[in-house]
Amino acid sequence: MNCLLREDTFSSFLLRKALLRCANDIEIDGSVNKAFYEDEASAIPESSYIPWLQVRDNCFDLIKGRHTPLELKFVLLADSSMTAKAIELSENNISPSDCTLTLSARFYEGKVTLTSGTALNSFTLDKSLEKTWDTTIKAFLDAAFIDFEEL
Repeated sequence: MNCLLREDTFSSFLLRKALLRCANDIEIDGSVNKAFYEDEASAIPESSYIPWLQVRDNCFDLIKGRHTPLELKFVLLADSSMTAKAIELSENNISPSDCTLTLSARFYEGKVTLTSGTALNSFTLDKSLEKTWDTTIKAFLDAAFIDFEEL
């Protein structure tokens, strides 16, 4: 969780949603409110979701203190370049706009669980993108020197 909340390790991801269970529950929807940027059209983010880097410090500020949070859950999304690269590596003909690649991080009862996920807008029996995304996440964790155990 230190890599997620205090370092730039996951800065290339986008935030889909977050749940912080401390003294009270805080839910964050990572959807960009384009109306907020009404006066600055050039400042509107390209993605529909906010970059993790822009909300990471706020999340950390909400949980730091003497007590360990009861639960933390973050659903992160691969950005467009990460998605395109995974599709290319999987030798798949899917359009990047037709799939969502996720990484969920959950802290609960003293344990951190990471779960990779793939969502497609159309049905396919081809699991190559799922396998590629799993392999990509494992390589990402290895490169960041994050120890993990596959279940």
